[in-house]
Amino acid sequence: MNTRNWIVVIVFLVFLIFSAGSIFLYTRYRSDGATAVSIQTIALGPNLVSLIPPPPLPPAPSAPPPILDPGIFDPYGKNNILSIGIGDLIAKRTSNGIIVRDYQDPDEKGVFTPIPNAKDFHRLDASDGSRSPYYQAGDSIYVFTYDITSQNSFLPSLKRVTNAVNFAFIPGLTTRMAKDSTHVYIDGIPDSVINVKTLSTIPDHPSVFQDALYVYSISGGLQFYTITPFTPPLSFLSQPPQEPWGEFRGYVADKNAVYFQSKKITDADLNTFAVFTTPKLHQLKESGVIYSYAKDKNRVYYEGVVVPGADPSTFSPLTNGGAFSYYYGKDANAVYEGSTIIPGLDPNTVQILWESIYEGCANSHFIKDAKHVYYKQILLPGADAATFESLINGYGRDKNGIWQESQFRADLQKDFQPVCNYG
Repeated sequence: MNTRNWIVVIVFLVFLIFSAGSIFLYTRYRSDGATAVSIQTIALGPNLVSLIPPPPLPPAPSAPPPILDPGIFDPYGKNNILSIGIGDLIAKRTSNGIIVRDYQDPDEKGVFTPIPNAKDFHRLDASDGSRSPYYQAGDSIYVFTYDITSQNSFLPSLKRVTNAVNFAFIPGLTTRMAKDSTHVYIDGIPDSVINVKTLSTIPDHPSVFQDALYVYSISGGLQFYTITPFTPPLSFLSQPPQEPWGEFRGYVADKNAVYFQSKKITDADLNTFAVFTTPKLHQLKESGVIYSYAKDKNRVYYEGVVVPGADPSTFSPLTNGGAFSYYYGKDANAVYEGSTIIPGLDPNTVQILWESIYEGCANSHFIKDAKHVYYKQILLPGADAATFESLINGYGRDKNGIWQESQFRADLQKDFQPVCNYG
């Protein structure tokens, strides 16, 4: 091999070495990052980059912006966002105030409340870490309130809790109540009757509390509540489930009277009053059911209302094991829907046909005896009781065809199946 050929071979080998180095460097570039690669590329040769340029780096993923409540999606500006625990509403901190809006809306559709120290705005949690409806910015305490006269009355705005002693303020005594050294606050409104010095809560009943003289219950919506004072001792006769805002549902009795929720039942006999509690609610398939029927020696009651003509000695609630338990009742002579009699329905053969609740599906209010079918309190003339079955969305079926509520639908085939709309 002559000298010229050896020179060509040597140049070719040098090219291979640099090429291998570039491949090695490219691998390191992809795994170790651009800085290390650039340094080593320059060290090997300034012309290498122009020979085999590395591919451009993909844009680095940006870190998620800081938010006060992780998981809140806000397409219009994700900084300084706080869920206020009312539907899909959020509060956004600005330099000089708070904007309340739906999380899907831009700021312009919200309600703005100017407050000092807005960047410090934060929720006050109860001692156990649970949410409270109270917030603080600087030395001031706030709650969200509704103004029904406002153009945006569906959106709450901030209201300062007047005269609240911030260093002694204790939120979360109950779902809606707080206190400081001088006052008890309900939805941010100071109450002049409840004794803050002797105030205590009642376990498992977030809307019920007591002081040295009375037991109190909060009922009603946000900012439109009433307080019922009971004379101790207070007995929970049906141990009902709690509502979202902590308002209890069911029958209670104090020293002098019986109540359904917070409404006194006039003329109820305290000594013989009893709530129908069979079957037990925890044995039912559905949640949100309460013991709605009760009796004393003289009357039957449905949610605290007298059931006219009902016989307390033979009365019992009806159940289908689901959500409509305790919505119907019967005695020896009649069947009742709530507090209203259903004329002509036989108490000896009555059967609830209502379907259980499904998300997005309306219920079918059918009930029957051996000979008749009713939609709510309306008799379905010609319906065949022996073959009638309840469907969803207000439909039913017998051997003759399809019923929609109280109307026979001759235009529908017998095998018609209503569609459940899941929203």
